[in-house]
Amino acid sequence: MLEWSTALTTSQVGADDPFTASTAAPQYQVSLTAGTILHNTKTPLTVWFWAAYLAVTDKRGISALLLQRQLGLSRYETAWMLLHKLRRAMVNAVREPCMAMWRSTTPGLVSWASC
Repeated sequence: MLEWSTALTTSQVGADDPFTASTAAPQYQVSLTAGTILHNTKTPLTVWFWAAYLAVTDKRGISALLLQRQLGLSRYETAWMLLHKLRRAMVNAVREPCMAMWRSTTPGLVSWASC
């Protein structure tokens, strides 16, 4: 049985679909995808999970065109949107920029460069 932090369970709402459950009172709707990059998506969750798997396992990175072909998507825009949202979600927002000091072959010349 699946439980939420508010102690609302799928057995209490009589849900057949574990991803969206409505309570008896129409003012409450519970969704496991709420507040995530999957919220309000029309793309099946299995496609999202396959896209995430392909994005993180390809050593060189995956293009939207290759993702479209691998997943059998009819629209390039869907593949691009999937990759864009996945890549944005994987970025650490509090990261510090990488700075590196390097010396040139010219004596006394030192420069800073971003990584």
